[in-house]
Amino acid sequence: MFALAQTIAEGSSRKPRVGVIVDAEHADHDRADWLSRPFADQIEVVVSPITSTWLEAAQALGAAEVEYAFFFGYGVGLAPYDARDEIPALERAIGAPLILPHRATVLHLRNLLMPALNDLDHLPADWNRT
Repeated sequence: MFALAQTIAEGSSRKPRVGVIVDAEHADHDRADWLSRPFADQIEVVVSPITSTWLEAAQALGAAEVEYAFFFGYGVGLAPYDARDEIPALERAIGAPLILPHRATVLHLRNLLMPALNDLDHLPADWNRT
């Protein structure tokens, strides 16, 4: 996840505003962690502690007009009783892409497997033919 933030920082000719949703209990530690990164001087970090709900923290990042948001919430939107639109709702509140561990992992795996996995090989021959 920090490697993605570094790519954003180093790939921009200006200082992008990067939001981070964190647990309120360790918000100061998380802010210090972000600011200790070698790319920290290339981004503006906006930390939004969860004091009530994830959505309220996301809304605070939206009000801060961040361009990207990170949430190291493993399983966010994946738990059995999470709302189906939880991740899109958070993204709408932020108004920017929300980078989550499982999203980053899936995209990475997709890029690793894509050349070796042809979906059409696993579908009936007449699939989607008109």
